[in-house]
Amino acid sequence: MNNIKFPALMLFCIAIICTPHTIFAKALPDSTKGTISTTGTASNNYPPDTAEVILAVETRAKTVSQATQENNTISEKVVNTLKELIDKAKGDMVKTSSYSIHPKYEYDKTRKRNIFIEYLVTNQITVKTGKIHAIGKLIDSATEQGSNRVHNINFTINDDNNYCEQLLDRAAKRGKVEAEVVARSLGTAITGIKSVLSSCSDADQPPVYPRGFAQEALVSKSVPSIEPGSIKLVGSVNLVFFIDNSN
Repeated sequence: MNNIKFPALMLFCIAIICTPHTIFAKALPDSTKGTISTTGTASNNYPPDTAEVILAVETRAKTVSQATQENNTISEKVVNTLKELIDKAKGDMVKTSSYSIHPKYEYDKTRKRNIFIEYLVTNQITVKTGKIHAIGKLIDSATEQGSNRVHNINFTINDDNNYCEQLLDRAAKRGKVEAEVVARSLGTAITGIKSVLSSCSDADQPPVYPRGFAQEALVSKSVPSIEPGSIKLVGSVNLVFFIDNSN
């Protein structure tokens, strides 16, 4: 019998051809699996527990020293009064949020140039308090001490963790149900979760702009009733599920 010798390269090729194909099979990466994306949302209205009021003391004078001295005197009285009305032990606070000095000019048509009129000094004071139902009294007291501007009032929820947990739970369940419905309609089923992204925040709440509050308080010795209303929180969960692609 003749001995047939095969070159080493030929033997290697035969081995490759004869080996079962399953030896080369490997699991598809997650990136190639089918997915379904859904977004579950849930919302509800909750009572605010914190109010932030921005007041201001404006003074005008021909000289900077006169305008600043007058402003400092009034501002000190306003701040001291506000501190008596809040509860520092519960996180309430009063602070100067901005301070500015601006020269005021008017254009003289005869001289055809700007003429200096006075200096305007503005001390803006921010008050943050949990006594949201006493905001009217707070503004009234500040006005009596010389505050002549109320810029805006913001109501917020200082601790919304429990509310957000409830909303996110509802939103996640809703997103999963929607994914299951879509998967069934396509003749498949979800097999796992690829990614989850959640968020919880208040819907845009426009601040209250109480124009004329300070002037009205000076005349009537009181301010209009301020209702905090409610704040809408929205929980959102973006979900990406893997689906069974075997069908």
